Amino acid sequence: MRYFFTIFLFCILIFNQNNRGNASDAEFEKNVINKLEKNERCQYLALKELGWRVQVQILKEEDISNRLNTISINEGIACSRDNIKEAQDSGDLVINISHSSTTPNFDEIAKDLKDKINKNNFFEELLLTSGSMCAYKHKLAVAVKNAVNKIVKNTNDNGNFRYGIFDEDFCKAPDSEWKKIGHSCIMAIKDPKSAIECFFNEKCTAECAVGLQVAQLAAQKELYGQSFNKYFNHDEIIVGPWSDGIKGIDYSKNPFHSLNIEHKFKGIIEKNTRFFKTNMLAELGPAAFIGIGGYLQNLYGEKYLDYSNARGENFMVVSVTKEAANEMKTKGVEYFNKISNEVWKNYQNAEDKISLLMIEELLDRPIFTGIKVYSHPLGILTFAEHIKRFLKVNPRTPYVLKGFYSDHTNSVLFERYVKSLVGECLN
Repeated sequence: MRYFFTIFLFCILIFNQNNRGNASDAEFEKNVINKLEKNERCQYLALKELGWRVQVQILKEEDISNRLNTISINEGIACSRDNIKEAQDSGDLVINISHSSTTPNFDEIAKDLKDKINKNNFFEELLLTSGSMCAYKHKLAVAVKNAVNKIVKNTNDNGNFRYGIFDEDFCKAPDSEWKKIGHSCIMAIKDPKSAIECFFNEKCTAECAVGLQVAQLAAQKELYGQSFNKYFNHDEIIVGPWSDGIKGIDYSKNPFHSLNIEHKFKGIIEKNTRFFKTNMLAELGPAAFIGIGGYLQNLYGEKYLDYSNARGENFMVVSVTKEAANEMKTKGVEYFNKISNEVWKNYQNAEDKISLLMIEELLDRPIFTGIKVYSHPLGILTFAEHIKRFLKVNPRTPYVLKGFYSDHTNSVLFERYVKSLVGECLN
């Protein structure tokens, strides 16, 4: 008995020695964060809400002579993880604070952190890093799936959200929530949240471009929940033809497609186009694609279409596998389009079993099977499923991936969400 008691005490001693080098979150927040200004505290809490963590390491005695107090960050590769938990478990999204003392001197830690905040706007800048954007995209991924599920249910189960263009109206929605502006657009009258929910429950009609816009707005509504109206004005909730086709409409307030709102991540936009540099987007990882729109288009033009409603497809990305993102990064849109063209050529010999087998083999690649997109009214499909559908309805033309729209999902809307997290705390 005495032997086991000795072993027990020894284990406790070892445990304490191994854990005395780190301060707990509660200790850090009580003794350091609570001494900051309110706006700085709120920025810290916004980082914490996104998934960032602080690790305070109290250096061991033998390390003190070789180390100074340091504050560093590890963004990691959060966009390449499946979710925030995996990112955290992998050591991403960490603020590392090393302190040269055998016991926590929280006054010194607080002073060092305050100096870094004053010199570099530390927390504010950290909120706008690609690591924070990737953390936001993981939250958006959940909102995207919730929004799409509700829209699909109202399309398929309820039969309310239909496809069509009538009398040059690109969309129709209940007059109680939406009003027509210009030639073919509609705008929310008063209540943005209620207006978007019309597409979850009410009878509405739209073509695929409007369906994409609705899905993107609905994803933001799901992300913000009951706070949506607090951060989106009714005159921002506009759906209709793309901005370059609107005459007499002030599209500058549209949070997705305004050409007047500056992008933070300028480097990933194709010069003189509306599309992302896909390989650079893929560099961030699969999550960077979530919620972004894009377009599949026929290559040969209108006279080669047997079914004009399938001239192309606007879509919103719902999920991307790591393998698909890697192919986008290393091979790009050109590779996608090359394979798609080969598929079309094989389809010209559709009665040949070898050609049909070749089509299946060509489309059995991550870039076609690993990216799921939502489009109205088809729901969620892979690119492979879209290409097969196009072959059946318009066999005289191949289809290509035009690209992923350079909308503001990864910049303006991300920054707005960050501001909302800080604002909720300040208010």
